[in-house]
Amino acid sequence: MAEEQPTENQYKKYEDITDVMLVEAPERVQTLEDRLTLAWADHVKANPEDHGKGMGDALYDAASKYIKEDMYGIKGPVGNANLEAEIDGKVKQIIVFSRANLVDALKDMKVVHSSNIKNLMEKSGKSLIKALQGIQAIRLGNLGDEDFEPFRDYVLALGQEIGVDKLTKEQMPTLHAAIQKYSQIMPLVENYRGIRKAAGTYNPKEEE
Repeated sequence: MAEEQPTENQYKKYEDITDVMLVEAPERVQTLEDRLTLAWADHVKANPEDHGKGMGDALYDAASKYIKEDMYGIKGPVGNANLEAEIDGKVKQIIVFSRANLVDALKDMKVVHSSNIKNLMEKSGKSLIKALQGIQAIRLGNLGDEDFEPFRDYVLALGQEIGVDKLTKEQMPTLHAAIQKYSQIMPLVENYRGIRKAAGTYNPKEEE
């Protein structure tokens, strides 16, 4: 008997855009927190008598390295001063605190507890989510005319998944209208999948 071939997910392009917020965002926030915690622990271990000296630099460098290398795939100089400045600006925007702010806030603390960097984690995490929301918006804006019908069908499929029965094609006569409807139901999709995941009943392959 011939082996059954898996069905290609016709909506993968759009699922990938959805996953920017539903999968990538929480994972990246957690990883950023882990990197900051590790940088704090390593610095404390290496400087047992004076945690604060160099702590600000260590935390900023850890966050900057993660954002550049893991989020934007930049490993080393980019070779363009303007692009380098733009990337540094993105990094500063996500971290929220400047290097100088972190250095000044921690340099005189002989003992730096993990709770002392909680504010940094929370604010940078929220800022990272906003950055990913911007990336998702750009990817949605890059959809072309050829995406209109399949993307509209994808939005309808999302509506069915979360039980929004009143969503119809007629409500989405254009790609722009479909993107607007998508944006409106995204919080419902996030909540629905979060509940199912917590209950152990959500399987992404079911959507393929």
